[in-house]
Amino acid sequence: MKSILGIGNPLVDMVYACPPPPQMGEAGILFGIPNHILPDKFSLLQRMTQELPCTVSPGGGAANTVAAASVLGMKSAFMGKIGRDANGELFAADLAGYGVTPHLFNGNAPTGSTMLFQEADANTFIVSIGAAGEFSGNEISAEMFRGYDYVHMEGFLLNCRDVALVALGHARSAGSLISFDLGSKGLIVRYRSRVEQIVSQYADIVFANEYEALEFTGLQPSGAALQIAGILAPRGGIAVVKCGAEGSYVACGDELYKIDAVKVAVGDTVGAGDAYAAGFLYAHSLGGSLEECGKKAAATAAAAVAVKGPRISKDQLPNISLRNFPV
Repeated sequence: MKSILGIGNPLVDMVYACPPPPQMGEAGILFGIPNHILPDKFSLLQRMTQELPCTVSPGGGAANTVAAASVLGMKSAFMGKIGRDANGELFAADLAGYGVTPHLFNGNAPTGSTMLFQEADANTFIVSIGAAGEFSGNEISAEMFRGYDYVHMEGFLLNCRDVALVALGHARSAGSLISFDLGSKGLIVRYRSRVEQIVSQYADIVFANEYEALEFTGLQPSGAALQIAGILAPRGGIAVVKCGAEGSYVACGDELYKIDAVKVAVGDTVGAGDAYAAGFLYAHSLGGSLEECGKKAAATAAAAVAVKGPRISKDQLPNISLRNFPV
């Protein structure tokens, strides 16, 4: 079985099944979209919500992906920076519980956290990356990347100084296939030249949702998938555009497949895109065709949607199994 190293921002998610308190708007939070704030302001918002019930679970895009990949059967590891606090201990223990080898550095700031307020028409994310923002390229070495068949990087790592490009250089030197998730529309706006550099020079597989793909290319999902695949063509790369309940598009060169979503009763949609990436990379590691990889990805995403929280479990494996892809 092939191996995967995820690299990204370690986060602990606090999920609220309610709208954000109105006073958060007075504190400058924009409802219905992601908000990225500093730890001091995050602590203020926590005090506003201390009486609200929430579900707490370790998260972070790349960490969710490698945890799901481990459940599917890939040898998995994760690299990132946590605080010297209870949330950092929770994050590390959770990774180990999923069989993911943790390569975690300790920072001075608190472990990164996310508040997610779920509403019928839109979700409000409030993210403080905390210690992850202290992660620097001089902390990692080429040796740390050797022996991994895949390196999966989340776009949010671009908030962390120079570490993204240093890590990509090490991954390329190690001969790993590089998988890159664009992360968010806001990241593309903020770091467009850097995102373009990663897609054009480093990535072998690119994941984007329909809004990220539109921001990056100016095109609707099918056209965006083909355009990104065109950028990746010199490396024979693959572009994936995820459209939630409407399915996804998978492209390589001039080849394009529309993949239907797997319908399930919704627990919540947190982590569905991360699970999709895990299913896709797992099937790819077994030599699956574009269509087979997309179908495996859709089944894995559905498993994440069917439960509360961002991560799948081994109990769900029978629902993810596809012909020719045992788990």
